[in-house]
Parts: sequence; C-alpha cells; structure tokens
Amino acid sequence: MNDDTRFSVLLLENDIMELRTFREKLNKHANNLNTYKRFFFLNYYKNKHDYYYHMYIKKLHYIERKYRCTHIYTKYHENLEKKYIPEAVEVCNVDEIV
Repeated sequence: MNDDTRFSVLLLENDIMELRTFREKLNKHANNLNTYKRFFFLNYYKNKHDYYYHMYIKKLHYIERKYRCTHIYTKYHENLEKKYIPEAVEVCNVDEIV
C-alpha cells in the first residue's frame, strides 16, 4: 500500500483539530461583527472573517479530497450520499375494509 492511499488516524485528527481552530476563529470574528466594536474595527473584523472563512473552506476541501481516496468508501457511504425518496404508500378506503 502506498502512502497516498494510506489512512492515518493521527493525520486525520490533526487535520480535524486545525479545521476546528479555523471554525472557532471564524465564529469569533463573526460574533465581533455583530457587536458595538464593529463601528471602529469593521474592516479589520471583516478581513479576518473572510480570511478564516476561506481557510475553513480550503481545509474542508482538503480533508474531503485526501480522505476520500483511502479505499474505506463502502456501500454504506454510497447510500448516505444518494437522495432517498420513499415510495408512496397506498392508502385504502375505510369503506373497503369494513
């Protein structure tokens, strides 16, 4: 097995922790945009918010791309991604039952 398709829990945990850090900083700056301080530091908070948003999205994309190629994709995962449309249930008339 080559290293490109090898699954490492330690690397996954490290990537997830970095993703969580970006999300926490993104939420922090989003909350700062809704406070009274935004009038004084609007550009600063807006730039930081945009920066962490892009870092968060890039990390999500990286995690999906990296860990999708690990050969642990099963039928279960495939079924999760399909849109499940339940079949229509036939309702019979009450008069026909009696």
